[in-house]
Amino acid sequence: MENYTRDVGTTWIKFDQYWQEGYPYLDRIEIYYIPEQSTAAAMMEAGEADIWLGADGLNTKRLMEKGFVYQTGWAGAQTHLIPNTADPNSPFLDKRVREAVEYAIDKQAIVDALGYGFSETIDTIAPRGEWGGDRQFRHYDPEKAKQLLIEAGYPEGLEISLIAQAGAGGRNEMAEALANYLEKVGFKVNIDIADAGRYYAEVWDGSWKDLALAIGGTDTTFLTAVQRWWGHNGVYQGGFKRPEKLIELSQASLKAVTREEQKRMTEEMVYLIAEEALVIPISHAPTGFIHTGKVHTDYMAQGNSRWKHHDMWLEP
Repeated sequence: MENYTRDVGTTWIKFDQYWQEGYPYLDRIEIYYIPEQSTAAAMMEAGEADIWLGADGLNTKRLMEKGFVYQTGWAGAQTHLIPNTADPNSPFLDKRVREAVEYAIDKQAIVDALGYGFSETIDTIAPRGEWGGDRQFRHYDPEKAKQLLIEAGYPEGLEISLIAQAGAGGRNEMAEALANYLEKVGFKVNIDIADAGRYYAEVWDGSWKDLALAIGGTDTTFLTAVQRWWGHNGVYQGGFKRPEKLIELSQASLKAVTREEQKRMTEEMVYLIAEEALVIPISHAPTGFIHTGKVHTDYMAQGNSRWKHHDMWLEP
């Protein structure tokens, strides 16, 4: 590491005594932190950057139309709503309220509007093709959502808070779209846009009031993913209360030896979370990045965060 400046960037330079002979190829890698999507897009078009990690769907699509290359791999991220089931005063302790949230949301319409062709709907915390990802539990039914809210004791509606991380321009379009659907069935949604520091403090390690717009991810197997995010020692330790059955399954799955055992126990955990509406799955998007077409790397081939920087090179 040659230098590092918080919120600005960092530079890595070639190490001549690298343990693999002939590597690395690049003399230096410069990484810049650019919070504004429009600024990052302009840098790509001006030739001031070769790779852009974290481009939204709209800018990715626009750059692809201009000849830039979108590269992805098997890894991906899932978008979810997580109701607070840990607070003893939370209205989301009532399963009917949690179910009303899922019935209220037209996932396909949201994916069509905000996914720009890079995402798909999901019915459980697992994407289709992963263990537990091929069973449907609830579909878009706003009338059923209204009825469930009434049955839960909220005939005049229910006021809730939805925390989401600030995106481009200080907004979060996904949160706005979800709130719009929830408002139509009787929820009164206050969107809480939080900067990254407060967001992760409240959603990952602390607690959120009612609903959190959050993510999950894929891993080497979906058992690993369940353990990382939703298991007994998973990331979400604040408002996400794990039922005893889920804790028992999670702990027991660590001792599963055969592939068949691992798959069965993963599916049990995924289906339990879905049946109880403990997490409201929205969409899945393969993790990808945009580049100039002159970049040669197998980034994303190994997974979401594993990158062979030494084996990366650029065309002249």
